[in-house]
Amino acid sequence: MEAADVTVPPWLMRLAYLAKSAVVRMARLRTHGVAAIVVDGDGRVCMVRHTYMRGWFLPGGGRKRRESSEEAAVREVREEAGIEVVPGGIRHLEAYVLGRRNHVELYEITGWRQIEHHSSEIADVRFVDPAQLPPGASRDTRRRVGRWRADRQA
Repeated sequence: MEAADVTVPPWLMRLAYLAKSAVVRMARLRTHGVAAIVVDGDGRVCMVRHTYMRGWFLPGGGRKRRESSEEAAVREVREEAGIEVVPGGIRHLEAYVLGRRNHVELYEITGWRQIEHHSSEIADVRFVDPAQLPPGASRDTRRRVGRWRADRQA
């Protein structure tokens, strides 16, 4: 059996997420993550809903050791949304800090193709109108997409 064939129950994913978050907070660890605004041909953006927390988010996650932020963004959109970035299809937008210790790099992805996908972490993936994000979209996601829209219209 391959790892992709294993389905992890949502309650176990939630428990693991809460445990990891607690360790990071208690140890006061600095995290380095990525988020991606993946745009389709109609100008819609990709949103994901996790099995272990409420709301809609941009695809993204933590950067692994010895992995660049761009490599992490490419890996995360593949893992979370089944999106494979094509050469030249990604560009860095901005870096920001959430709280004091969570450093995030934001990317825009316009060159990509859909691939076969299954993830125990993701309950749903959809492309939405960036002017009408789904109910439950996180505050940070709304802010990032709003700023991206404003920059595109300028």
